[in-house]
Amino acid sequence: MSKPEFVDNRDGNTLGKALSAHLDWLAETYAKPVDLSIATGYFNPGGFAQIADHLDGIASIRLLLGAEPLSPPAIPIRDPMRDPKGARFNEKILNDKLNESEEGIRRDRNLLDFSPQVDKTVRHLLEFLSSGKVEVRRYERGFLHGKAYIFSTDEGVLAGSSNFTAAGLSSNLELNLGHYQPGLVTRVEDWFDSLWNEAVPYDLASIYQERYEEYDPYLIYLRVLWELYKDDMNAERQPSGRIPLTTFQNDGLLRALRILDQHNGVIVADGVGLGKTFIAGEMMRLVQENRQRVLLISSATLRDGTWERFQKRTQLRFENLSYEQLVQAGPQEGKPEEYELVVVDEAQAFRNPDTHRARALRL
Repeated sequence: MSKPEFVDNRDGNTLGKALSAHLDWLAETYAKPVDLSIATGYFNPGGFAQIADHLDGIASIRLLLGAEPLSPPAIPIRDPMRDPKGARFNEKILNDKLNESEEGIRRDRNLLDFSPQVDKTVRHLLEFLSSGKVEVRRYERGFLHGKAYIFSTDEGVLAGSSNFTAAGLSSNLELNLGHYQPGLVTRVEDWFDSLWNEAVPYDLASIYQERYEEYDPYLIYLRVLWELYKDDMNAERQPSGRIPLTTFQNDGLLRALRILDQHNGVIVADGVGLGKTFIAGEMMRLVQENRQRVLLISSATLRDGTWERFQKRTQLRFENLSYEQLVQAGPQEGKPEEYELVVVDEAQAFRNPDTHRARALRL
């Protein structure tokens, strides 16, 4: 028998597992499918995915959404010049929160990964919402703070703090208690029914159906960039060290370091005047802090001009070979294994693999 009584999402004791196990037990125990009613302040496909494969034995599902109340510090102070008075001000706060909740659902939808697994989940959700077994409403007469998963008739209720989301069913520190006394379950059903009767139909499916509409090519291009570089954009920005970098240069440095760590090499190909010297200098400084050697390969003009001035200004310590010195030195000098970092300035000078300098660099 699977009748979960205490669920806190710790040590594998997740609400997703508890709901799945109880749904399976109900399907195996009763010939006639039961109904499921869910009250939640928030929803996302990740929560649905955790129990989706266990919903086949359910006769019908009622999903009641609502806006969760604001915590006291977040309650806005009424502006006497712009805001309405009394009950109308409270209604404004509620409407703002309902709009914010819907925008949150749309924002989360927009940030869903474009991966086969996520696409499968969203399509499964749309099939589920259009199956005829599901009805979705939203409670708009007040804030909805209660969360409950109710199995009728009198087959139990799991109630507590978990929203119907991926985090609510698996990772947030929650507390949900299971109750199976018929009298208590009936009272919870009556509570849900009273809210349900006051709620209004809500087209949740249309929000996720928009994912498959045609979009402007430029928006698709931006989304491709997001998929490629979202980890870089979300990474914590640490201030650079002694060499001053602009924000975009610091972003370039962080990304270059990640690529270097992954591939043991990186090409910094910013346009002229965007600070490639400073990015390379900061990479050198990081190596220098560990008392490791750095080799710079550049033209003689840059060696005796730009890099000499940069070295004096930043007090960096690195060895600098011109292209000609690299060719003359041969493999017996400047062995790459002796250096933690090798920087090649104006690397396009080595684009022809058949030149002496390109062969010397490979050695």
